[in-house]
Amino acid sequence: MKADDGMSSKGATTAHDLARAVIASATAPIPWMQRLGYLLELVDAPALADVLKSWLHGRVHQTAPLLTGVPAKDAPRNTAWKLLINANVKAEL
Repeated sequence: MKADDGMSSKGATTAHDLARAVIASATAPIPWMQRLGYLLELVDAPALADVLKSWLHGRVHQTAPLLTGVPAKDAPRNTAWKLLINANVKAEL
């Protein structure tokens, strides 16, 4: 069975629960949510990414690296998520 966002219903439920848990956590750093939203878009879950994007609107004040501990000086910038894409991510679904 497929959910509206193209994920299996089990995967969609898990991802939705994850997104809700991150948003609900007052201690979760903003960059974690930026990264999660970017990754949700990569796995073609725009509805879930939009939940995070709406919540993050006005809260993101700095661009963060996608992967910490890796140089990001010349990395391309994703303006939607304010991320420096300093790593190649390949979804395996």
